[in-house]
Amino acid sequence: MNKTTTINVLLSFLKLTSQENTAVDVSTVAEHANVPRDVSYEILQRYGLELNNVVPSYRVRVMLEIVKLGYDAERAARYLHWRELEEYVSELTIRYGFRAIKNLRYKLDKRRYEVDIIASSDSYAFIFDCKRWKKRLSGKVLLEIATKQAERAYALGRFISRVTEVEETEVRIIPAVLTIYEPASRIVEGTPIIPIYTLSSFLEEGAYSDELLNIRIKTDNNWFEKLKGKQLRLIS
Repeated sequence: MNKTTTINVLLSFLKLTSQENTAVDVSTVAEHANVPRDVSYEILQRYGLELNNVVPSYRVRVMLEIVKLGYDAERAARYLHWRELEEYVSELTIRYGFRAIKNLRYKLDKRRYEVDIIASSDSYAFIFDCKRWKKRLSGKVLLEIATKQAERAYALGRFISRVTEVEETEVRIIPAVLTIYEPASRIVEGTPIIPIYTLSSFLEEGAYSDELLNIRIKTDNNWFEKLKGKQLRLIS
């Protein structure tokens, strides 16, 4: 089975299953992908995709696979719902060796915050805000989004410092905004604005840019575990 055929079938699955209340079967996928039914069936089976019980995890897995096969992430991401986009970013960071937390809520100085994804290595923690907007981010809107994400990152740094007990290690917190489309600017006030097709390269090398805002904190070695899976509250 050649790569192009596999991509076409998986992309058809992603596109067709993004439409609510639309019945999808093997024949429908085959027709959309312009391949024989038995070819469509074989590819869907290979990836463990059941059309009578499509769940978000299937669709995120398909997105990961077609990008891995070389398809344009920007085009594919248009068929993801916003929660699936967050899941995709989380899963991709894990594949690159990061630890990830989704939808962390915390309270600092009587103000509530939420971040879509924290992706942490030993010395860095990226704080992602995932924007599934159907337009290019620019101007005042882009500046406001970047500024608010930086505020969340500063608050998170202070929050971690308060809930951990000792200062054993330094962690650099880096706010980031992920978009589907190419933004007007890739860096705004030190916050990287990452079009989805560049996310992999950013995870490999983005933290090493001197242009990025780095919020340095001293914390204990277990700070991530204290955050993971918890909706933490800090009352000042």
